[in-house]
Amino acid sequence: MKENIKLRTIKKESLKKLSKKNLLDIILIMFLSISVLCLKTSLFFLLIYSLFKFSFTQNLFFYLDGFKESSQAALIISSSVLMSFSIILYFPLKLGIKRWFYSLSENSKRPLYDIFYYYSSIKLFARSILLQLTCTTSLLIKIGLPLITSFSLFVISCINIKVSRESLTLFEVLFIVSSILILLSIIFSFKTFLVHILTPYIFVSNDSEKLYKTIKSSHFLFKTNKSLFYKFYLLSVPSFILSILFFPCFFTTPYLYLSMSKLTKKVVYKQNQGIETIPLTEKVIDISKELLI
Repeated sequence: MKENIKLRTIKKESLKKLSKKNLLDIILIMFLSISVLCLKTSLFFLLIYSLFKFSFTQNLFFYLDGFKESSQAALIISSSVLMSFSIILYFPLKLGIKRWFYSLSENSKRPLYDIFYYYSSIKLFARSILLQLTCTTSLLIKIGLPLITSFSLFVISCINIKVSRESLTLFEVLFIVSSILILLSIIFSFKTFLVHILTPYIFVSNDSEKLYKTIKSSHFLFKTNKSLFYKFYLLSVPSFILSILFFPCFFTTPYLYLSMSKLTKKVVYKQNQGIETIPLTEKVIDISKELLI
């Protein structure tokens, strides 16, 4: 018998978790996340400052002008290394935060310091970084290359339509083709993005599983529940818009983390318990029934 997963129920249950008893912990977690984001943004602007001469970055890091003039190469290397380390070292924290919300969604709240769980051993630390690097690289290849190619064609066609009169028809066709490619790339990017968003929740539910199987499971779950995940994220768009007007945007991310955790658990439970029969070779990771109710 097919189990119906009601998104409205999931969202209501997630909203209840943003209660007073969890509020302080959630605020502290989000404050830490925003602080790290500000640090990474600052390091990104520092890298831009070391490479180019933009008025904004020049005014922002004016106190480094002397050092840039004397040792620009050293500034480029140091800012690149610092930015790379800040991104890589944030990966375990990001997964730890999602693990904390995953636990909260199943009524077994963990201590606040548990967000640093993936720093607790070299093995966990390495696995968390490897997973995130794999997903990030895959996203850059699958999303970056199509978008860069289509936008490049679009820019070339726009420039040549203004400049060239002899081959105007050719560049007009190129303009139309590149516009269609951009649209298709955006649609494809949305699908790819959703697949990879699911992966961390599969990982934190069973982080001892092989990374290859974790990624394969997330792809399989998305493939067999496409309409459900599309609907979930399309219904989440108003939350971002309304958050700006009616309640703090600060709580939108925790709300989505909780909702996604509950949705992932219910989908995995449905697949593993044979409510929808699937081949044993494609069985999704095992999670005990008690955790998924």
